[in-house]
Amino acid sequence: MVGMDTGAPPFFSAGIRFFRAGLILLTWLTCRGKVIWSLLLRKEMRLTGLGLTFGAFSTLYWAEQFVTSGIAAILSATGPIMILLIQTYLLRTKASRKALWGCFIGLAGVIFLVSPNISFEMNLLWISSCLLIMLGQLFYATGAIYSKIVIRRFTDTSPIALNAQMMHGELCYSFYRL
Repeated sequence: MVGMDTGAPPFFSAGIRFFRAGLILLTWLTCRGKVIWSLLLRKEMRLTGLGLTFGAFSTLYWAEQFVTSGIAAILSATGPIMILLIQTYLLRTKASRKALWGCFIGLAGVIFLVSPNISFEMNLLWISSCLLIMLGQLFYATGAIYSKIVIRRFTDTSPIALNAQMMHGELCYSFYRL
């Protein structure tokens, strides 16, 4: 996390990152004539931004003050597994074997990549940070599932344009910093 390495507060770093990304996407889509400005005002964009951007990344950015990026990567790699669990148990959708294997291979791959450099000092702040990252992945999973519903609802809108939710996620960061 470059912003945190330079001493910037976690929410400020995240807010700047997502505001820039949202602005770039918005500018690009405006130039292509694909932006529906009223879409930015819809509750669906606020809810998706709350789950996919604010909920997932605010917890991660804050927690990385106390856990290594390797541990954070492993915990973040549980997001797709949470999506499958929510779809299977709450939405009663059967997960395919391919999806299950894909999730576990992805998690194993992340563990394999970062395992040589994993180190941690377990204390209450470390445990709290790990649990917070997992909560963020739960936000991510619910936001991802909800975004599928939103994409189906707005069939005439480019899925890229639906990334306007990043702007709402940034507003949540700004509000939280106040």
